[in-house]
Amino acid sequence: MQTAPARKTSFFLSKETLRIAVLALAAVLIWCAVEDRWTAEAWNTPVEYFKDPGAMDILSVLASIKAASEGNYTPLALKSNPRLGAPYGASWNDYPNNEQFQLFFTGLLADSIGLMAAANAAMLLLFVLAAVAFYFVCRQFRCAWQWAFAMALVFAFAPFLFAHGQHHMTIIAVWHIPLCLLVCQWVSTGEGLRWKGWRFWFAAGVAIFAAVQNVYYAGMFLQLLALGCVLQLLRGRWRAALPPMAVGALVMATFLAMNVNTFVYHHKYGPNSVAVTRVYEELEWTGMKLIDFFMPWQHRIGAFQKWSEWYYGHAYVHGETPPATYLGIVGIAALAWFLARVLRRSVFARPARPVPLAMLQFAWIFAFSMVGGFNGLLGAVGFILFRATARYSIFLLCILLLFLARRLSCMTAKSPALAGGLALAVVALALWDQTPPWKSAQDVQATAALVNSDRKFAEGMEKHLPESALVFEMPIMDYPENKGTKVLSYEHFRPYLFTQTLHFSFGGEKGRPRADWEHWLDNLPPKDFAMELERYGFSAVYVNLRGVDQPWVEGLIDYARSEGGSGMISDEPGQLCVFLKPDPHPASPLDSPPVKR
Repeated sequence: MQTAPARKTSFFLSKETLRIAVLALAAVLIWCAVEDRWTAEAWNTPVEYFKDPGAMDILSVLASIKAASEGNYTPLALKSNPRLGAPYGASWNDYPNNEQFQLFFTGLLADSIGLMAAANAAMLLLFVLAAVAFYFVCRQFRCAWQWAFAMALVFAFAPFLFAHGQHHMTIIAVWHIPLCLLVCQWVSTGEGLRWKGWRFWFAAGVAIFAAVQNVYYAGMFLQLLALGCVLQLLRGRWRAALPPMAVGALVMATFLAMNVNTFVYHHKYGPNSVAVTRVYEELEWTGMKLIDFFMPWQHRIGAFQKWSEWYYGHAYVHGETPPATYLGIVGIAALAWFLARVLRRSVFARPARPVPLAMLQFAWIFAFSMVGGFNGLLGAVGFILFRATARYSIFLLCILLLFLARRLSCMTAKSPALAGGLALAVVALALWDQTPPWKSAQDVQATAALVNSDRKFAEGMEKHLPESALVFEMPIMDYPENKGTKVLSYEHFRPYLFTQTLHFSFGGEKGRPRADWEHWLDNLPPKDFAMELERYGFSAVYVNLRGVDQPWVEGLIDYARSEGGSGMISDEPGQLCVFLKPDPHPASPLDSPPVKR
């Protein structure tokens, strides 16, 4: 009598473990198929590189991983990279960053398997975790395993993840969002979250995980926790509002701990409002719009794609590029069913039932995120933090897919075989609809050619220069988010990614004297420019030819040759390195102020 339940529980757990393992394997195989990552060469080629549309930030992501692999990016500590921001070294402490552990552990992996392979592995892991976490939450909601399995894959391969891609790797870390919604369900309904029991400790763990992910998601988790508190207070259950307050406090405490380096740095050196600037108009052009839910970034149906292109071509508010708010056919169907059910049960029925929690959450997220919504009101009084609120569409999609999994589980409860067949069809439809055109070997090879060209060029620089030599990069560009040049914001990271000892002038956060000193060199003629750099100990000038006038470059080359420089190296994509003869006793740019000419 006492052993039967134990055997049943053990059998259930073993079946669940097997299902989760199969789900994870399915996510791996689907991702590898979409990105064509089947060979060692493909794994050592990043999914995106700087010439991919909208993928400019990929170089910044790779640079952070590179810094972590070299021991120059440690969570919770002050971050100084001696290989960037030459001659002083780059400080990366002005810009708050919650995702330090994600970059740090990817950097540790890069130290073992290489930078590009580590970036790909980290991206794949995010898809797998999204599927597994969603499945777990569905099962907590008593969904049939067939529908939990199917909707987990629909969520993991949402258009949102592909649109943001590897260049926004910290943004596609959405795996914890289903867990956040599960916690919010607990705190908002019934007697709420109790202090004792596994649920509270689980919620505390989710709070910590949320706080070390993207700040957008942590912010929305706090808002939904606050919604749960309000609902409990309206029911007169003030004690039930205390545990979610504690969970929210843990989110905020972890957030503060993750950014202690920024607080310490600002206390020591003062604030820096120049490093990252945000203006109100950004809240509007990156806000959420209802119509964007129905507009794919790219689609296999030609007419659908043309309609979407027409819309984005005529829309005044364009949002982020590429757009990432499309819900997919399954998500749109879930939205229609969700709204119809809420209207039927809570508006038109007599007596009307209370509005379900999922609808309240959905309505709040949309009202906060929409163009001109509550986030806009906050921005109007000077609080501009959550800029791109269209990103909250992933919360809405998660709510809809959880609803769909629960409803379909109820409808097919008496026919597991039917549930399995329909679930398989839904997954096939979603993958056909939601994934971008699957990459081919030729696509991977085209990206690999760019990467290998940069690697060959950078290794050539390092071969011809002394160890730890200083390299000045032209055109002069600010970090982060440079504007006003033909060169993309983070292109100067290209040689850094493939060298081991060279020090580059780019990469210090703007708004500090040790990063901004170089701007006074910008208008000097080639000869004076090179002579000043030699005084400061620079051994070479790296030039991105798209950002510098050809006559100026020719003048720099002529000077280097006239002074017995060791020549130069160049490559077809428009990179050039001119070698100088540095002063053996270099001056400091700040110790020797520039003379007015």
